This record gives sequence, structure tokens and C-alpha cells, in this order.
Amino acid sequence: MVVIPAATGEMGIVPSHVPTVAQMIPGMVSVFTGEKVEKYFVSSGYTFIHPDRTDVCAAEAVKLDDVDVEAVKSQLAQCESAMAGASNEKDKAEAQIGTWPGFYCQIILSHTHKSR
Repeated sequence: MVVIPAATGEMGIVPSHVPTVAQMIPGMVSVFTGEKVEKYFVSSGYTFIHPDRTDVCAAEAVKLDDVDVEAVKSQLAQCESAMAGASNEKDKAEAQIGTWPGFYCQIILSHTHKSR
């Protein structure tokens, strides 16, 4: 089974699932293989669901255990600083877009560390 952060909500995908294309938002992809669960942070992308497989096409994907928490905090702080110092709406919007993946990544990491 695979669980993805679809734009319509968290979506569980099992073998023989109805073929679907789903847009992903920043969040966690969980891949269940027997007793093992692998978790990945994705920034965005699409999932193509076929009857015999699922293709996850993410703009960025990082195994959750490999996420550098300090780098995420630093990137988020840089984007927030750029947003605060933006001289026009276009620059402010671009900086705000840059905060979204870091924001979601921090939420996932804080939730994951609490549940360990």
C-alpha cells in the first residue's frame, strides 16, 4: 500500500486500485511493504495509479530520515526574511511560495518525532 498527500486529501492506494491521476501537495508519502514502512517528504508532484503499480513523480522527494532539520529551518527563515523585505507583490508572492515546502516539512517532522 502507498499513502500520498493528494490535493483532495490523504489517499491510500492498494493493488488493483482504479486507475487515477492525483496531484500531490507538500506532505508525506508512506510506502508499506510487509512489516516495513518507508516515509518520504515530497514538495509536490503527481501520482499515476495503474492497476499493477503506482508511479510517484515528485518535484522533490527526500527520505524522512535523511531530512536535515536545520537546513529546513534555515531555508524557511530565508524565505520568511525575503517575504518581509519584499518591495512589491510579485517578490512577496515568490518568497511566500518558497515557504510552503519548508512549512509542511516542519509539521511532518514535529509530528513524526512526537510519535517515535
